[in-house]
Amino acid sequence: MIHVLALALKIIGWILLGILGLFLGLLLLVLFSAVCYRIDGTKNGKPEGKVKITWLLRILSVTAAYQDGLSLKAKIFGKTVWKMEPKEKPSDGSPSSKEPAEAPDGFSLEKPVEGIYSLETDDGEEASLGGGNRSHSFSGKQTDAGKSLDGNEDAAACPDVKAKADDASGGSAKDGSLPDWEGSGDSLLEEDDGVIQKLNRKATHGKEKITGFVHSVKGKILSIIQKVRFSIQEICGKLKQTEERIAWLKEKWAMVQDYIHDPANQKSAKLILRQIKKILIHPLPRKGYASIAFGVEDPYQMGQILSAASLAYPFVHKHLTLHPVFGQKLLEGEVHMKGRIRLGVLFGYVLRLLLDRNIRRQLQKLIFPHKEPKGKKRQSAAAES
Repeated sequence: MIHVLALALKIIGWILLGILGLFLGLLLLVLFSAVCYRIDGTKNGKPEGKVKITWLLRILSVTAAYQDGLSLKAKIFGKTVWKMEPKEKPSDGSPSSKEPAEAPDGFSLEKPVEGIYSLETDDGEEASLGGGNRSHSFSGKQTDAGKSLDGNEDAAACPDVKAKADDASGGSAKDGSLPDWEGSGDSLLEEDDGVIQKLNRKATHGKEKITGFVHSVKGKILSIIQKVRFSIQEICGKLKQTEERIAWLKEKWAMVQDYIHDPANQKSAKLILRQIKKILIHPLPRKGYASIAFGVEDPYQMGQILSAASLAYPFVHKHLTLHPVFGQKLLEGEVHMKGRIRLGVLFGYVLRLLLDRNIRRQLQKLIFPHKEPKGKKRQSAAAES
């Protein structure tokens, strides 16, 4: 029984070891199998080009070609799994647009037909509608509304006006009697009282206006004083914030200076620059060449392009030749290049950075800024003891 159990455990161990080896082999294949690429292109009036990418010992391949349109093709084990062809353009004989419909005989569709219609009125005259300025005439009998009225007619038409005039004169004109002046003193006293009341009301209204004006001026002065006080407080607060900001910047600048002058940080910075340079150089083409003739009409823009190209030219001068042409707009040339990218190599460059202790400590500060390092914890514990 023990022998059977030991044999089963041994078999299970070999199976797990085989699975682990298979997984490790696949990982190494993925990391160290190169992603190969090839670029071929020409432009001499009409651009043409082709880019092919293969991976995992040519198991996977993607091809992109441009010739009168873009076409893409993806293959696995040499079998096409996805394909995209350029859109077909219509032939010369096929009509590009629908032909216009033919018009009947005697009609033209180039200009719209302006219709003129006539309507006959009751008098036998015709009225024109459409196709021009429309005019309409109407005739009728004039009314006698504009006649002027003379004296007798005014009296007959407006008897109320005459009665009011008689009342204002103090009596009837026919009787010739004088107006009655009895009770005129009382009416004068009443009128004086009314005038005094009006003057009192006007004086009271004037006092109210003056009081309101004084209150409004006082309120405006108080509001201005309050605004000035708030402005002074705000300026003082901003000055205090500026002072705190300057102190914070001085503290940060001192920290940056200490960080730069630290020998360990200087060593880590040199390592980072060296590894970044290797990462940037690794994907560049290993074989092939490119010859490009280009030019623009603006000399200033041409200088900017050349200054930007000069940054990358030291890394690609073995494979790239530039022919600048001044004074004219031009872009011609041909490209034939091959290269490869290994993910394992890029991973090794990054791993070399992570093996540096100082870089790991700086990354820990960036990721966990509030976490105290172990060395400082030990120093603080020793100081407390």
